[in-house]
Amino acid sequence: MKKEKKAKILKAGLVSGLLITMALTILVNPNVENIAEDVLTPQHEISKGEWKHISLPFVAEEPGADNDPGAGASGVLNSYVAKLTANWDANLTDVWGSTGTNGSSAGTDIPYDVNHELGVLVRWNKSHAYDTAWNLSLVRAYVNCSECDPAVSAVSATEAGVTAGDATYIYVHYYIDNSGTGYSIGRGDTVSSVSWNFEYYG
Repeated sequence: MKKEKKAKILKAGLVSGLLITMALTILVNPNVENIAEDVLTPQHEISKGEWKHISLPFVAEEPGADNDPGAGASGVLNSYVAKLTANWDANLTDVWGSTGTNGSSAGTDIPYDVNHELGVLVRWNKSHAYDTAWNLSLVRAYVNCSECDPAVSAVSATEAGVTAGDATYIYVHYYIDNSGTGYSIGRGDTVSSVSWNFEYYG
């Protein structure tokens, strides 16, 4: 008799336990799925970088002197009209004219019908040209010159003379030379609207 009662109690307990387990499974499962979805589905897309225009300061200084863009700032130190033989990786000696103001005349005579190059010296800071190390693929330069022959429109400039001066800045020359053949101006013409444009990836 006692054995039969015990068996009935055990059976009832087992059935109750199974019913409770099933009810809990039904209640808990949707929440588990929601948690899994929250973990696996990103709530915020990671923003992808894009090329952004930046106006680098051209601060006019005395002729021949480098600009000072200001403490900690990226900026243009000088822009040049140089001989076709200019060595942008070394100290520039083959420069006909230079200016510290974007889109202005250097105020220097440049030989006509003699091919020349256009260049600029830029100082980049870490907010533009650095990820885990200095990285010049994050910055770039373009130039326009309507008076040059042939005319220049949004031509991507080549890097040269790269110097990581210290932990704060990296210096780089950008230049264009028309695939080695250079640009020229006619007699009495001027190169007064060389315009440099800069972008960084961020």
